[in-house]
Amino acid sequence: MIITHETITVNQDTGEVVYGKVDCPHCQAAWQHWGQPVGHRVEFTADTCPKCKGTGKRGNGNCRHCSDTHHRYKKSWVAGMVKVIDQAHAVDAGPCDTCDATGKVTTNRHNYMPPEVTQAILATMPVTIFLRVQTIGEQLFGTDPLLWQVEGITSLGGITDYGRRWNELQAARTNGTLNAFEAALIADIRANVNTRQILTLVTEDDHLIAHLGVYLGSNGYSVYGFSADQWEKVNTND
Repeated sequence: MIITHETITVNQDTGEVVYGKVDCPHCQAAWQHWGQPVGHRVEFTADTCPKCKGTGKRGNGNCRHCSDTHHRYKKSWVAGMVKVIDQAHAVDAGPCDTCDATGKVTTNRHNYMPPEVTQAILATMPVTIFLRVQTIGEQLFGTDPLLWQVEGITSLGGITDYGRRWNELQAARTNGTLNAFEAALIADIRANVNTRQILTLVTEDDHLIAHLGVYLGSNGYSVYGFSADQWEKVNTND
């Protein structure tokens, strides 16, 4: 199955990821909010400081409203002048060299994943639940056993429920409904994991993760993403 979005295309069968385009983070505010041409940066002109009336001095020292110490635009600071951030003082600062004046840049692992793409991926991703009681060290340091076995796995988040799911697990074992419990937990994870970062679903070599591993402990659960090779190592070490 191929999931296509303007920011990313994912082939779930092969794991191939093709990055799309997003608005340039360095200049999008200039043309979306300050009326500059697409792909151009914005600069704001200075105006006389309303506090010191352009003298740069107040009381026994420098004006704190426009001085080099307190002014946020230190590189272009001039005594007695302040930058004015409004439409009237916005001017074209020239083409953006980040996007080559196109207004778009290629996405990468550090951009956000559209929620509809995340849900489509998780809907069919294989999920395995690991059940075990945390050791004292794990409880103290908050470290999950899965992190000890394999390097480079991704974290999709977790839930601290203070033992609710763990108690449900014990009841399911007693009642003989363990399969139903695991199925309900997996369905809950597929529906509610709301990770938006691409790097939680895509490996460092730009391939889609192949498996989700859920560590269910006595205080909650954590969800991790594994490549095919990482998952093989987990099964080998398990």
